[in-house]
Amino acid sequence: MSLSAALYERLSGDAELAGLLPAFHGGPALFTALPVPAAAPLPLLAIGRPEQESNLDVQDVRLARLGLALTAFARQEAPAEELEAPLRRARRLLEGADLAWPGGELAALTCRGPLAAPAERPWRAARLEVEGLYFPQPEGGSTP
Repeated sequence: MSLSAALYERLSGDAELAGLLPAFHGGPALFTALPVPAAAPLPLLAIGRPEQESNLDVQDVRLARLGLALTAFARQEAPAEELEAPLRRARRLLEGADLAWPGGELAALTCRGPLAAPAERPWRAARLEVEGLYFPQPEGGSTP
């Protein structure tokens, strides 16, 4: 399971977050890839692909850092609360979460935001920057 899939699983199962997003095909308007379907209702959340990956060797311990953005989209005229409330809930669900995936063992998960994000009219966007520090599997294992 990728980090994006682990985040999706964690977020999509939360009733409070689902209440902040419209339903789409039986679940909340939460997506793991851009572009989202044209018929997707707003507001919506999109979990981005990992944006950075770096290895951090500290003495005898091998660590890696992986970052991605969770982006909320709404119509330009939507109130800020409609855009930011799902991100604030996602932050509460993710910060310090214990997520596991085949690529390694998560040591820490931190979030920054909601932050303003660029968007073309008629949309507005905000993002939550998510960063995981993890112990990668030894050579031959899968990656996040």
